[in-house]
Amino acid sequence: MKLDSLKPDTGRLKEQMGTVSTRKGGYSVVMSLAVTAIVVFVCLMLELLPSRVKKIDISNNSIYSVSSITEDLVGSLDKDVKL
Repeated sequence: MKLDSLKPDTGRLKEQMGTVSTRKGGYSVVMSLAVTAIVVFVCLMLELLPSRVKKIDISNNSIYSVSSITEDLVGSLDKDVKL
């Protein structure tokens, strides 16, 4: 078994790496990885925000907000409420 037969053809490899389609494909891969990394980073940073910031009611009539009267009522309960 000759070791020369196991060596890759570097001339052909260099020729293929210099093509326009290879450069564009490489650019696409790098940009996809960069965008994915940015999205993951933003999601992780948003997860670290306090819950009072994450629970913002953006409905028209604030139907998902708890009023101060309700907070006072729940705070004055003696026993746990089971639903």
